[in-house]
Amino acid sequence: MKAKPQQVTHRYFFPDSICLGTGGNNGCKWSEKDKCQVLQGRLVTLFPDIDAHEVWEQKAEILSGYGLDVKVSQLNKNKCSKIFGIE
Repeated sequence: MKAKPQQVTHRYFFPDSICLGTGGNNGCKWSEKDKCQVLQGRLVTLFPDIDAHEVWEQKAEILSGYGLDVKVSQLNKNKCSKIFGIE
């Protein structure tokens, strides 16, 4: 998640999880092996913006290749598709 309001909202709905801002697709080099190893042993769920879903699917494959337990949430994609008629 990029925006602080999203992080605050996330904390409210998922109080037992940790929300990390990535700075976008390439921000803080979050998909590089040495940067993401702190996530080892955790379930990582990515919540991409609707226009970056495919890119984040690719990032998830990279992270999985490092041995991380990663999934990409379909929440934004599914909800936005229904609300705005986006495919």
